[in-house]
Amino acid sequence: MISITVASILVLLPQDRVALGSELIVLNLVSAALLPGRLALYQFRNRVGLGLHAPVLAVTLYFLATAGAASLIAGWGGGMYLITAAYLLFMFLATYNAYVLMLPQGEPPKA
Repeated sequence: MISITVASILVLLPQDRVALGSELIVLNLVSAALLPGRLALYQFRNRVGLGLHAPVLAVTLYFLATAGAASLIAGWGGGMYLITAAYLLFMFLATYNAYVLMLPQGEPPKA
């Protein structure tokens, strides 16, 4: 969610599309490498039994936003639409994860 806030600030600043695209590429690649990339790599290497779907999906969405930033620099393609789609999916997944965490996790077995 912090990367979405930083990206929103970058988009709202008046600047050239090449500068914006460059900043968004750096932001998305750094964000993908920091938490979800390291977590997915750790889970893949150690087979800890946790689901690999969430970190892989997060890295994929960061790469989608990076592709949008690259097309913003190139001047063709999805541009801001790809970035918007990736960040909207991030916000939906954050809400969904919060909802899942609030659900009861099962009843303890009765002895």
